[in-house]
Amino acid sequence: MTTPKKKPGRKRKHFPGPDGNPVFGLSRRPSDGRWRVIGTNTTFTEPNEYRAIARFLSMQRGDEPEHWLQFAAQPRSADPLADFNAPLTRIEGQVKEFSTAELWSWFAEQIRESPKQVAAMTGIEEIGYLDNLKPPAPLPSFEELEQVWMKHARCSVLQRKKVLRAWRDFVETSEVGGLGDISKKAVLEYQDEVHARIIARKDGTEGPLSGKQQAHLFTGIRRLLKFNEERAVEDNVTDTLKKSLAYMYALKPSEKQNNPDPKPIEIEDWKKLLAAAQGQDRAMVLLMLNGAFYIQEAIRLQWDDIKNGCIVTHRQKRGECVRVCVLWQETIDALAEVEQKCPSIFTTYLGLPIKACGAQRRFKNLAIKAGLAVADDSGELKPTVTGSQPRDGAATAAAEANVNSDLCKILRGHACGIDDHYVKRNPKMVAPACGAVQTKYMSDTVALCIKAA
Repeated sequence: MTTPKKKPGRKRKHFPGPDGNPVFGLSRRPSDGRWRVIGTNTTFTEPNEYRAIARFLSMQRGDEPEHWLQFAAQPRSADPLADFNAPLTRIEGQVKEFSTAELWSWFAEQIRESPKQVAAMTGIEEIGYLDNLKPPAPLPSFEELEQVWMKHARCSVLQRKKVLRAWRDFVETSEVGGLGDISKKAVLEYQDEVHARIIARKDGTEGPLSGKQQAHLFTGIRRLLKFNEERAVEDNVTDTLKKSLAYMYALKPSEKQNNPDPKPIEIEDWKKLLAAAQGQDRAMVLLMLNGAFYIQEAIRLQWDDIKNGCIVTHRQKRGECVRVCVLWQETIDALAEVEQKCPSIFTTYLGLPIKACGAQRRFKNLAIKAGLAVADDSGELKPTVTGSQPRDGAATAAAEANVNSDLCKILRGHACGIDDHYVKRNPKMVAPACGAVQTKYMSDTVALCIKAA
């Protein structure tokens, strides 16, 4: 027995609204989902039922605009946020019975119900529906930006403080009051001031900032803004931070290098430094000169890195670059006096690996003890030598001795191609570069002493 087909009946003259109230005169095609105004040839596409009903009611009143697209204001200035706030400013003068929060709610409702009237009030030529209309979030203050940066979990406390000092230097020098005040003009004026800035050097002289110091200063400013931009939630805050960051990329170090960089340590200063060093300090400074190490690289060395009187390791900053040096007899004797408390060579008094800030403090105290310091205006002693000067001295001495340039690169920890792999197998190939450094700074002993396997 076959079931008789159900009669289609009359076409529905209304649409059952999402809230249960029927909307007469509007229907929806089941085939393609398009909306049809009953009794006319008008159809339109709108996936949102609430907006479709609001549009239909607006069409019945005859206030549908010519273009029913998005809420779009004609651009009047370079600041889109100002264009967006301008219509509400004009409405506030006409509607005084609402608070600011209520005004935004009322404005959103008016767009849905009578967009033509809103267009006339605001001066916007094209207007449509905007879901979740709300006022833009207020821009964060500089104090809030700093608080977000100081919560950086993948950055050491020392690095966070350096970046914070660079950012505050920009704020105090440029005298900007907030994110909205950062402009290209303010950024370029700050750049000119940094280029012309005169500072007191550690050796007692005065001069401008070096190119490296300027680069570190500008990088710190951009780093703080970039970190905040990545964590901003509100769209207008993100856009403002992106615009400020784009201005900051115009900061470039000065091309004039009045301060020579690198600056090798003088032979007389080195002898004073070595004479005042004892224990771990003596082993540390000898390794810094022997292997052209920065102080941060020297304190990362472990006892396993020393084999057969040589050190073979990799630079942490450039992980694939080989770092090779042949130890002098003086360096080997100084390391023999260091107690092996843990895998790291240099430790604190508790036997824990020393950190960069602790090593810098040790080097500063050693320089003051050796008499390599001058008093500033407040009477505090400032060292005239830095932790990078022994490395600069080693690299310069090897280059002056006409040692093969690839061997000088390997001593400094720079890449030199396929030769890296062969030097790892035979570290003694770097002996001429280490010998040139020893000849210049350790005049008492010239021969290298390499332990047998």
